Amino acid sequence: MANGREWTLYTIGYGGLTPAQLVDVLRRFNIPVLVDVRYSPRTRIPGFNRVALEKFCATQGLTYLHVQSLGNERYKTDGIKLVNQDDGLMVLAHKLSELGDVAIMCACRVAAGCHRSYIAKAMVESYPLLKVVDL
Repeated sequence: MANGREWTLYTIGYGGLTPAQLVDVLRRFNIPVLVDVRYSPRTRIPGFNRVALEKFCATQGLTYLHVQSLGNERYKTDGIKLVNQDDGLMVLAHKLSELGDVAIMCACRVAAGCHRSYIAKAMVESYPLLKVVDL
């Protein structure tokens, strides 16, 4: 993530949104890449299972990527423990430098207390020029 460009890492939760609304937000902020950081990209909410969301993003000209290593193994309990933080952060940094600004997504409506804020903080610690915006 060198070359002098300032990158932005967006965070977004899909709770309360439809896939179309999620894509509208990404477009509004010119975000070309959606990185799914759920441990298990399955849900009962229509359109947000991995396969469905990946296909929908493709039809909308967006890149979808599931990075399980950034998933919270303790998502059903209290606390945050990423599957493999170091590997996940390297993947995220690579996607930022390769594709531009990205949004990391999970189900939580509010970023505070969510593991995506933990991920964003860890990225800023490694890349101090990185700007983080919670959507």
